[in-house]
Amino acid sequence: MSERAVSSVLIVGGGTAGWMAAAALARAFRALPIPRRPAVTLVESETIGTVGVGEATIPPIRQFNQSIGLDEADFVAATGATPKLGIAFEDWSAPGSRYFHGFGDHGPEMHGQPYRQHLFRLKSAGRLDSLDPWAVPAVMAREGRFAPPETDPRSILSAYSYAYHFDAGLYAKRLRTLAEAAGVTRIEGRILGVQADA
Repeated sequence: MSERAVSSVLIVGGGTAGWMAAAALARAFRALPIPRRPAVTLVESETIGTVGVGEATIPPIRQFNQSIGLDEADFVAATGATPKLGIAFEDWSAPGSRYFHGFGDHGPEMHGQPYRQHLFRLKSAGRLDSLDPWAVPAVMAREGRFAPPETDPRSILSAYSYAYHFDAGLYAKRLRTLAEAAGVTRIEGRILGVQADA
């Protein structure tokens, strides 16, 4: 089987997924010399539209945005994003049960051990009913507070992570602007069929 260089990539459908793919590919292909750089084209239809709903994410969205050159302040302003510190599970294991899964660690390292190890030890000894009052992300979420994590590992505000809630339609729109600026071509239309080469 002979290898052929990829000369173009077609993304079918826009929305968040399509424009994320377009922005990521355009950014990745920038590292290639221009003669070997594949063209990226996205086909979408305004008549189909996108679902402009709230999007709940996990922390890797921050790394993704950074990888495509989308500044956090720009992203927040363009999408109306608000911070998300974790996921609450209510009535998950039993009626009335509640667990908050904070992103990152519960707190900073203590005495050479992860903070959570101290909490788990206390919980298994029956000295804690719940980890939530001792977990930094859970406390901040309950109180409706947020601060970006500190860089000093000794700070109680250093070990957690965060993601966002945002408007998916606005995110797709911002990604489109970014992708088109990076050379992605958008075609208005619908795919009616596909013919594969043998």
